[in-house]
Amino acid sequence: MNGPVPNNPLALLNGNFALTAVSQMVTNTAFIGGNVQTDSSGQFSGVLHVQESNSNCFAVTTDVSFTGNIRGLTLTATSASVNGQVIMVNAMISSDGKSITSGSYSISGGCAGGDHGTITGFQMQAFTGNYVGGFNVGHGILSFAIPLTQVTIADGHGEFRFNNTIAETVDANTGCGFGSFGASLMTDSAFAAGSVLVLKLNVFDGSATIVATITFVGVATDSSAKSVSGTFAITSGLCSGLSGTGTLSHL
Repeated sequence: MNGPVPNNPLALLNGNFALTAVSQMVTNTAFIGGNVQTDSSGQFSGVLHVQESNSNCFAVTTDVSFTGNIRGLTLTATSASVNGQVIMVNAMISSDGKSITSGSYSISGGCAGGDHGTITGFQMQAFTGNYVGGFNVGHGILSFAIPLTQVTIADGHGEFRFNNTIAETVDANTGCGFGSFGASLMTDSAFAAGSVLVLKLNVFDGSATIVATITFVGVATDSSAKSVSGTFAITSGLCSGLSGTGTLSHL
């Protein structure tokens, strides 16, 4: 006599997720990232952020709340309305809850209403480690060594903050006057959401005087978070207004 058919295993999505949505209507790719949680009954919730490549329908600073449920390996979720826009997602989840595949999205209402396409994603490893990198400012190299420790619990904006830390900057003939100075991470302005890393540092000299503020915004190349490429900008000091590109990485 046959026994009962076992239930499908319930995959749980928890942590910092990076998702990529590719439109089938317009030439646009949206990068969606932030914190998601699933309870033991399969109730799904999250606060994410949307960065589009060729549209201004969503502001990346806007918190986009999602709710839904997971049944077996299937996720169904709907966003709160953002300027009249509602995003609906249906996707398959890996059994370990680390990736989202075979997904689709559609948007109703507002600026992006009618858009639809595919969506995939993966859980990010923490941005934790001693990140180093060099940034070419045209006539010299500005280098960083930044020991980062990402907190394990996201804030109410779906962003993962960092513990206080002191970084090292090395000024190789840039003319910015940093020498080999320290830099304090401004933890209220530094965070990770999905594959995006935002850092803001105050550079100080030996007397603890702040001589510059530097902002870095980068995107990790994969879920390991070991290599982050992006842009930096100096917003005060001798080189205020200077910007460029570079990569931070760790072993």
